[in-house]
Amino acid sequence: MKSFRQYNEELAEAVDNWVVTVAKPVNKLKKGAEQKVKARSAFEAINKAMKLWGDPALKAAPMNSFSIQKEGFRPVPMFETSINDK
Repeated sequence: MKSFRQYNEELAEAVDNWVVTVAKPVNKLKKGAEQKVKARSAFEAINKAMKLWGDPALKAAPMNSFSIQKEGFRPVPMFETSINDK
């Protein structure tokens, strides 16, 4: 049987930090406004950020009005290699 601490650590691993940024001006929000939230998915992160901004009309805004990224995420550069480079 798992202890409470083990169960809590598993839950903490499932939740990531997300940064939701306004990409296009929406209602009273200006471009560049951002919220940092903890969520399990991008969808949940956007909903939490909208709730923190406190504007219920944001749910009707198109999703391309927002930019979302995991905090601390660094894309890995793609290297072009060919078979003949050996």
